[in-house]
Amino acid sequence: DDIMDGLYPSGKVVIYDDDHFYMAGVLAELLASKGCDVTIVTPSPMISYWTQFTLEQEKIQARLAKMGVKFLIRHALANIEEKSVTTQCAITGAKTALSRDAVVLVTDRIPNDHLYKELLPARESGQLESLRIIGDAEAPATIAQAVFAGHLAAREFDETVDPAATPFKVER
Repeated sequence: DDIMDGLYPSGKVVIYDDDHFYMAGVLAELLASKGCDVTIVTPSPMISYWTQFTLEQEKIQARLAKMGVKFLIRHALANIEEKSVTTQCAITGAKTALSRDAVVLVTDRIPNDHLYKELLPARESGQLESLRIIGDAEAPATIAQAVFAGHLAAREFDETVDPAATPFKVER
């Protein structure tokens, strides 16, 4: 939240990426541009692992390396101490201590479904005909997935939807 509010850490920053998409890379680039000494730690075999499927991974890693960001792949975060973090290699089990001034955790995101929950009683009492949870309220994801969820909800508006049905055509 601090980073999104423009309050940036300084010094040595360890980013732990257990999201494996683009967010850790974006944050590393931002913090490196602000003068931080950034290390990305991830249990994945490469930085921003999922972006290999969007053909961005090599570009992201090359840009970060050019900015001086260090990488520690196939390492899980074992412990966060006052001035350091300890990581553990997923292959050998060896532990590594990294000094740090700040830690940024890029992990699971929590859905913000407060509005949906507030409106449920109105749906149950019949004040609302329909109520559907979509996008980040259902499960935080990429912007593209949120747009798809909104588009799908608009297409299915006023339709009876079978939740077990496939929401797209499957080519045979």
